[in-house]
Amino acid sequence: MAVEFPALVLCWLSAEKLGCKLASAGSMIIVGIICCLAVILPEGIIRLVCVTIGKFFGTITFTLSYIWSTAMFPTFFRSRGLGLLSMVSRIGGISVPMLLLLDEIWVGLSLLVIGILSSIGGVLCCFLPETMKQAFTSDRTRR
Repeated sequence: MAVEFPALVLCWLSAEKLGCKLASAGSMIIVGIICCLAVILPEGIIRLVCVTIGKFFGTITFTLSYIWSTAMFPTFFRSRGLGLLSMVSRIGGISVPMLLLLDEIWVGLSLLVIGILSSIGGVLCCFLPETMKQAFTSDRTRR
């Protein structure tokens, strides 16, 4: 809770000023960099601070995904799209314990995989449309 509340405040401010596209892509890339950085840091307070910052930006990413997706989907598909997004995010959450088994192969491999996937997701967000200051669409095309 100590990390989530400030992250939600920054999420709101960054979405208002930068738009969901830049805020989401930026926070995903930051999470990716921090996860990869945490692999090479020694265990201790520095690694803990690094992972906490990653959690901070992960909260921003997770929150913005719901806000941005509802603005991107047309009205006839909005509830289905949001349901699909929720289902996929839950599948990701369910797969985390399996992902942690990668640490038996090499300590830090799970963080490296999460970091790489998050960075790829952040780059792919750059190809999605920006919805800042645009009206919700009721048809299949953006205006």
